[in-house]
Order: sequence, then structure tokens, then C-alpha cells
Amino acid sequence: MYLSEGSRSYRYGFDFSRNITSNFEIHGEWAYLSEVAKQVVDATGSVSIERDSAQQWLLGLRYLTENDTTFIVEYYQNEAGYSKTQMEEYFDVVDTAEETSNTVLLNNLANISQQTYLKRNPGKQYLYLRASNKEPNDWLYVTTAMTFIVNLDDLSYSASPEIIYTGIEDLEFRCKATWLAGNDNTEFGEKRNKRKVEIRMRYFF
Repeated sequence: MYLSEGSRSYRYGFDFSRNITSNFEIHGEWAYLSEVAKQVVDATGSVSIERDSAQQWLLGLRYLTENDTTFIVEYYQNEAGYSKTQMEEYFDVVDTAEETSNTVLLNNLANISQQTYLKRNPGKQYLYLRASNKEPNDWLYVTTAMTFIVNLDDLSYSASPEIIYTGIEDLEFRCKATWLAGNDNTEFGEKRNKRKVEIRMRYFF
């Protein structure tokens, strides 16, 4: 895939998937971005923009057991992400602004945070683990799963058990819980919530 330069800098990449055996697969993705503009908050609360090229890549394995349990392991690296030190400095600045009631700084940080430090997977490297089982204990139309996402730089993580039911034609029911864990100034340790439960229904037509 190739994207020519326009509203964004040019970038290109590829992905692949290969079955090693009938129940064992390896897959991956790689991308090169010619220029990435990253907003960085330093220890004083000043915001600067760093511009550089970056690579992003993922390597994963998928294994299917005889009892219909699927295991997926993936490693993801993003050179355009924030380092552990950059994340810590950002959270320290937020804490200081709150303690001193610096509303101007808090508003400035809020304006950039959703697209920077608080976006999905803002760090540099992650490990993704998922195990799912179709119809465990002969529960017809039921799939159970457990998913872990670990930020390998600060060792914070999320854990998400879920159950899916598809016994009604064109309907899917899903219940998913998520627990977040991590020390202060880590990605998952600083999320707004520590745990949540989602119940969803999807209709296909």
C-alpha cells in the first residue's frame, strides 16, 4: 500500500499472513511514515512539536486447538508513540496543574490530550494476548474470551473477559468487562475509570 503526499506526508507499507500448519498461522504488518508531527508536553507544561519519520510494525501468531480455542499473541511497535518518560512528564504536569488550580494550563492540556497522550495506544510498544473458545462445555452459540493489552514500557495493562451469544438469527449479544491496572503516571493506571462493563446488541441486515 502507498499513500502519496497531500494532506498527510507520504507513507507506504505491507501486511502478510501465512498458515504454517492447518491450525497455526503467523501474520504481520509494517508501515513507514515519512513525517509525523507529535505534540510533546515537557516538565514545565510547554507544548512543542517534534517532526520525524517513523516506522510502525506488528508481528503476531494465531493457534487453534482441537477443542476450538483460539490463542492470539501480537507484538506492536510504534516509533511515533510516546516514551515512558514523556508519558510520566505529561501526567506530572496534569497533577501539578490540578494541585495549583492552574485552569489555563488544564484547558490547554485538555485541548490536545484526546489526540495525543489519551488516544488509543499512545505508547511505543505493546503486547496483545487473546484466548477465545467456541461453545465451551457444549453451550450452543456461546463464545467466551479473555483479552490482555500490556504497555511494555510502563507495564500497565487492561484485562477484558467477555461472553458472546449468537443463538438468535441476525442478532449478536455481547457482555464485556474491563479492568485496568498500573502504577501512577502509567497509561492504564491514569485512565478515568478503573473498571467498566459493556452490554451490546448488534443486528445484521
